[in-house]
Amino acid sequence: MSSPLPVPVSGPAYSVAARVGVSVLTALVFVAGAFDTLAQQPSRAWLLPGAGLAVVAGSYYFLMRAVTTIDEHGIRQSGLIERRVEWPELRSARIAGFGGAKRLAVRTESGKFHVFHGGTPALEQAFAAIAAAHPPGRPDPS
Repeated sequence: MSSPLPVPVSGPAYSVAARVGVSVLTALVFVAGAFDTLAQQPSRAWLLPGAGLAVVAGSYYFLMRAVTTIDEHGIRQSGLIERRVEWPELRSARIAGFGGAKRLAVRTESGKFHVFHGGTPALEQAFAAIAAAHPPGRPDPS
């Protein structure tokens, strides 16, 4: 099975609004963590907030750098955990939205579900084309 799209599409997995919102929340967490930690005197007081801030920083890094790509091989999204579905594995797809965020929920032939995020209008249009080409509930090709 080939791509339902004539050209490859690639872009940020998360929209500008989502990335700005996460940036503001991350900054607030860092500031609150710093104030809380400074209020506590023992050096071990830095351990738990420091570990929490490291996790937040790591998540933030991967969220900012995540890219969704749709090409002749399939759909893939980089990030903390890379997601990949090849075209022959794709059984069905549907658009899932939460507010302004658009996601493509896909089901593979093995029954696994994957969710891909689209942060640009081009990715949202590609998601719509994929969902139209692979609607849920279609009969098994076997």
